[in-house]
Amino acid sequence: VQKYSEGPFLGWTPHSSLASLPENNAESQHAVDRVMAFCRKLGPFDGAFGFSQGASLLTRVLGQDAKGEVPLDFVILAHSTYGGSVFHGTFPSRITVPSIHIIGINDDVKPISEETAKQYE
Repeated sequence: VQKYSEGPFLGWTPHSSLASLPENNAESQHAVDRVMAFCRKLGPFDGAFGFSQGASLLTRVLGQDAKGEVPLDFVILAHSTYGGSVFHGTFPSRITVPSIHIIGINDDVKPISEETAKQYE
């Protein structure tokens, strides 16, 4: 993206290189906690859209939401980087929130996006 735009570029963690962060670190958990608190405080919401890191974050939020505290009726996830991201997690069961996964045929993260889709029923 940087070759097409000057930015600013925003993310869910303060690091410019997510690849250098360990999975499930305190900063990524802080982002999950913030989204969960936002949803509890201002929800319910009909649904949510997540792109790239946002799709990864939504997946981890819903995967950790065993009590159903995040009031979402559906999610739409595009270009998910879940599998290799700091938002990766192992969940006790598949996510039951209805989901639509947008995966490009020639997308460089297609295998990762397909793995994200497997986290959902």
